[in-house]
Amino acid sequence: MKLVAVGTMMAETEAEARIAVPMDVDGSAATRAEPDDADTEVDATRSLTTDHRNSVARPVVASPPFSLCDTRSGTSLGGGRCLNVGRGSRRSLHQPSISVSVADLNEENIVKAVRLHQYGEHPVIEEVAEPQITGPWDVIVDVGAAGLCRTDLHIIEGQWDPIQHPSLPYILGHENAGWVREVGSAVHNVKVGDTVIMHPLTSCGLCPACRIGQDSHCENATFPGINVDGGMAQQLLTNARAVVKLDEGLRPQDVAALADAGLTAYHAVRKAADVLFPGTHAVVVGAGGLGHIGIQALAAITSATITVVDRSEGALELARTLGAHHTVLATDDATVEKHVLDITNGGANVVFDFVGERGAELLAPRLLRNRGSHYVIGYGGAVSLPTIDIISREINVIGNLVGTYNDLVELMTLTAQGRVTLHTAVYPMDAALDAIADLDAGRLIGRGILVP
Repeated sequence: MKLVAVGTMMAETEAEARIAVPMDVDGSAATRAEPDDADTEVDATRSLTTDHRNSVARPVVASPPFSLCDTRSGTSLGGGRCLNVGRGSRRSLHQPSISVSVADLNEENIVKAVRLHQYGEHPVIEEVAEPQITGPWDVIVDVGAAGLCRTDLHIIEGQWDPIQHPSLPYILGHENAGWVREVGSAVHNVKVGDTVIMHPLTSCGLCPACRIGQDSHCENATFPGINVDGGMAQQLLTNARAVVKLDEGLRPQDVAALADAGLTAYHAVRKAADVLFPGTHAVVVGAGGLGHIGIQALAAITSATITVVDRSEGALELARTLGAHHTVLATDDATVEKHVLDITNGGANVVFDFVGERGAELLAPRLLRNRGSHYVIGYGGAVSLPTIDIISREINVIGNLVGTYNDLVELMTLTAQGRVTLHTAVYPMDAALDAIADLDAGRLIGRGILVP
């Protein structure tokens, strides 16, 4: 029997370890990045890819913003404010000492993976059994890159548990690309060695949603990295309906995050494209990980005038290079509203909210003209509108979940043409905890990518 030691127990005295949000010196909550994108400052003068693969993984205890907190007093031992994890419970955050048995497995039968064992705890980098072909439509992929998404933080906190009910432990990672390693007997759309990106869901093809091409709403879908093992590993099990063959000029690490962040942004723009003809106005709220892709999609497939709102000058500078016609620095809501209404001559035809919380979801409807549409892409807040306003102004609130298989094919075509470019920061898989901490603290430039 071979035992693999994983991690070390974090020292605990009388205090339990819990997630904390760093505080400014005056005691107020420190500014943090918006979900996935909105306030992630991107330096447009830097190269598209920041490579961290030569970095050495830091000990978990040294990775902010995971501070130690006294659960009795609710105060941080490291100067931060404690944040409840998951569904309001007071769970402890610690790095457990785990021994993983890989008995009866040869070296070639095991792969390295980033697995979540308990909500509110750090994921663990460990060795697991490699996936196996069990059905005729199965596809096993050698993962070339796995994207890191703010949804992964929400998963670790436990927010997705009531929705998807995954069985712990399981492997994280829902933005994946790589090379086909093995296929089932019925697979004919890809072959061993093909470079592919995976649609986030593995759909059945037979339910009513699948019959009309709405893969994201498949009644029998699995969601790798959300409710079954995902792609933060050396290998991933998926199926033939999820794989999209890539153009020869595209590398997995250049496109992996487009599998979710890019697809979600493109899906929203694609749905709105019919009403964004010449002379119309589109407003993008949040120009980071999701938003910077949305801007490029708008420029590529619509004729709308694009206005971008963000609180980061760096993000706005990037937005201008990607096709934004106007930019507005988000200082206070009243100022933003005035500038946007002036630029759009009374309001936008469509507002794309890539933030979805911390007031953005309340500001977005105020930026619309009558009969305009508020596309909600980011999440975390609550949209609240008087029904009389919805009726009298004939405004629409439209949700967006991932995208269709065909959306992903179209997005890969635009990417191969150079019309959509993903800004990335690359980490080795052994530095996954560093990447997660950087994302949570707002230090990540562009989209985080893990490379096995």
